[in-house]
Amino acid sequence: MISDLVDYLNNNLLIAHYCGFDISRPLPSYWTLDRFLINFDHSILSDIMKAQVLSLADKGIIDSSFIGLDSTPIEANTSQNNPKSFISNKFNPAYQPKADKDCKLGVHAASNQTDEKKYKFY
Repeated sequence: MISDLVDYLNNNLLIAHYCGFDISRPLPSYWTLDRFLINFDHSILSDIMKAQVLSLADKGIIDSSFIGLDSTPIEANTSQNNPKSFISNKFNPAYQPKADKDCKLGVHAASNQTDEKKYKFY
């Protein structure tokens, strides 16, 4: 979570310094980091991570004879699909969430019609 990262960096200035932040100035806010993550090309980070793993395996620092998986849950982009969300252009098909290219925008009603009643599910 970005808020946890902001708290961690503010409470561990040495780590913030090692990450390249100028600790004599205020650290980036939640909104600055959020904007960075939204606009940043995530394939760059994937390429860096892959290169680091391969380099460490070549040097014998890590053992690549088995597979490790991270089961950390990933939060969905629910603000664009949430009927209670107040995003101004959430129904605009031109405004596709950058982090989820398959996201279907807006709320779609499904109905189940019977002879006597019509039910709507949201």
